[in-house]
Amino acid sequence: MQINEISLRYARALDSKSESEQLYHVKKGGTFIQYIADPSPKVQLAAITNDMYSIYYINNPSLEVLNKCKHEIIKYILENIRDNDITSYNDPIFDRLKDTEWPELQTIKKSLEHERKNNLTEDDDIESKRLYRVRGDGLIIQHFDNPSEAVQLAAVQQNWMAIQYIKNPSEEVQLAAVTQNMHAVKYITDLCEPVQLYMINQDTHNLSLIKHPTHTAQLAAVQKNGWALKYIKNIASSDVQLAAIKQNGYAIEHIQNPSEKLKIIAVKSTPMSIELIKRPSEEVQKAAINTNGSAMVAIEDHISDEVIHECKHAIIKGLLNCLKKGKFDYVKYMLTMLSNYTLNWPELEIIKRSFEHEIKKQS
Repeated sequence: MQINEISLRYARALDSKSESEQLYHVKKGGTFIQYIADPSPKVQLAAITNDMYSIYYINNPSLEVLNKCKHEIIKYILENIRDNDITSYNDPIFDRLKDTEWPELQTIKKSLEHERKNNLTEDDDIESKRLYRVRGDGLIIQHFDNPSEAVQLAAVQQNWMAIQYIKNPSEEVQLAAVTQNMHAVKYITDLCEPVQLYMINQDTHNLSLIKHPTHTAQLAAVQKNGWALKYIKNIASSDVQLAAIKQNGYAIEHIQNPSEKLKIIAVKSTPMSIELIKRPSEEVQKAAINTNGSAMVAIEDHISDEVIHECKHAIIKGLLNCLKKGKFDYVKYMLTMLSNYTLNWPELEIIKRSFEHEIKKQS
């Protein structure tokens, strides 16, 4: 199973799921384990068995699990060396295996180190030499002093984790790294705004990976997904807050002490978001109900007679829409709420009869 076959939001929630649910997903796709902070040995084994590459995502793999998979892991390493996917003992997989005492592994590492030393001294053309080396193993850039941008770019294109060994990478190098893997941002101190915008354009949830998003990046994220406001660690500026609730009124949940104006804008954008507003004023209640009559069910506080009467047409319209769409629970709840008021609305009696008729048809 590919990661794009499941919503990224759900995948990120795997960390809080039960072991059985985690097992289900890693058996479908081993690399899902990257979303589990501290996977159990059972989950680790299932992931590695499904996809050997998943070992790269396990920070502290169980020694027992590694020993069980020893022959498969050694075979995997040898095959990748053969295909030039692993060309250095600095490959992250060796870090994952540091607690093992496999003689085969030591032999492989010595062989790779011997090859590295030979290759580093056999060519006088430093730039060409470096390009050749990083195209085979991006991580070897850590051994170079002041590598050129071309070498940096080739390194991260071969292995995005090479970005951690590059000081002050250019915009192009940063973009090449995050294109390979969004998690490359954790190794970039000063993330360029165009790169931030690229990440957000791919998925607004990527805003959570950006330590210091620019104002433009924040705005771009909430304009696409108001919920992205929750990823802004510091208090967002007023225009970012406004853009967020215009896109999704529920974003008001992530605004501390929102003003009356913001509350009204939020419920006009998403009427049901009034359920997140404590003790909404009559003006906010009117704004929500007049936008969608059925929003009255989301108001926990008592709705005054004045609001009910002023919103009559919206409430009647809301009842008819719910009745038409078969949302009988809403109709029942709204009619129950309205029964607490003295109303002389002929339309209400007609709706009640229609509702009773529909309920009889259902039984």
